[in-house]
Amino acid sequence: MGVLLALNHPAIGIWCLTVGASIFAAQYVLIGKINRKAAFSVIGAQVVGRVVGMGIALVPLYFFDSRLLFPALAATILILIRHIDRVRVYLKELANR
Repeated sequence: MGVLLALNHPAIGIWCLTVGASIFAAQYVLIGKINRKAAFSVIGAQVVGRVVGMGIALVPLYFFDSRLLFPALAATILILIRHIDRVRVYLKELANR
């Protein structure tokens, strides 16, 4: 978000909507339900949805402003590297259910 804020602040809205939709879609696909009362807790707990959402968010950002692709891609890669262990643990827990 900091990269987008520095380069083109209206792009943050597009990024947030895409990542948010990915979080809820991943929650629905992986868990099968979304508790409406705890919808905001899903955002903090959904590591896989956030990681996938950040990758998917690159597509609308490219069409919004193609100059944002490489800085946003670099930031996304750094985030993926940072969270790879958390995603592996989450997927192992999901496979054991």
